[in-house]
Parts: sequence; C-alpha cells; structure tokens
Amino acid sequence: MPGKAAVMYTLGKYTKHQRKNWAQSKRIVIYESESQLREFIKHARENSKPPSKKMYFGTIPENLAERIKKDTGAEVKGYNVSISEDEIRKIFKQHGKETTEAPRGQRAITEADIASIPKIIQNPDKIVLDSKLRNGKPAIHFIKTINGRTTVVSYVSDRHNDLTVQTLYSGKTRTEPLPY
Repeated sequence: MPGKAAVMYTLGKYTKHQRKNWAQSKRIVIYESESQLREFIKHARENSKPPSKKMYFGTIPENLAERIKKDTGAEVKGYNVSISEDEIRKIFKQHGKETTEAPRGQRAITEADIASIPKIIQNPDKIVLDSKLRNGKPAIHFIKTINGRTTVVSYVSDRHNDLTVQTLYSGKTRTEPLPY
C-alpha cells in the first residue's frame, strides 16, 4: 500500500513437545529454511505417490491474528500455516504455464514464488476474505507486491487448526487495480 509502512509479522515457533511428536510423522515437515522448502517443492513436483507430505511454516501469532480478524472476520490465532505437496502440484498445474497465465493477465508461478509464501503471509500488503468458500471453509487472500501483485490463497481448517495454502497466483504488473 503506497505511503504506508508494512507491518512485518513473525510466525510462531513450535515447542519442543510439538517437534518431538511430529518427528515420528512421515507426513509432517516443519519449516526450517528456504533451502529446505525448495527441496520440499522439488520433492512434490517429482513424487505424486500418496501419502502427500505437509509442511508447517509456524503458527499465526496474536498480532497477525488480530489483523486477519479485523480485515476478514476469521479467527485463526495459533493456527498452523501449512502447505501440502498436493497443493504445490496443483499450483504448478493450474498456474505454472505462461501459455495459460498470459491470457489471464498473470505470469507463470515459479519455484521462487512458492518459496516466498512464508514471507508473503508474514508481510502482506493486504489481507482479504474471499467471497467464495474453499472446500466449504473461509478463504483468505494474502496479497503482496513482488514482481507484480502476488496472492496466496489459504483456507481455514478448524478441524486441524490450520490455515492451509490452497493456491498462489501473480499478476504481471502492479498497474492493474486491486479488485478488493
């Protein structure tokens, strides 16, 4: 948002107890670094066999939860921010080709775009509630200007206390007005 300093949020870290519980899981990966995330993305693209793994980036801190509540009405304090390998494959399938994205006024999503998801959620320019439900749940758009307007769409899963990344897309330029 021009002229307004963006607030940087920090996703909460997991406790030793949580890490110990998840260490035994074959499906849960805890985010440690961008290079680890890039390996996770590479694995997702190369391996479509079930079960799909899920990466946890951290928990929604109180200050970010307050902003999300104010901007969208969704209660997500303490929820995990996550993405599954299935969603990564879906993002590339739906938004990874220039030939399909260009007519939409968007650019093809890259590995670097997916690797920027934690940064977008922690430092959004705008947070908006989607007018449609995703998987029957409220969907939240985290919008950030990075090489055009990039939008991370996550849905709220009360069952798992997750804010799960469902898709990601990016406009070619920031010249188009925000639809929100």
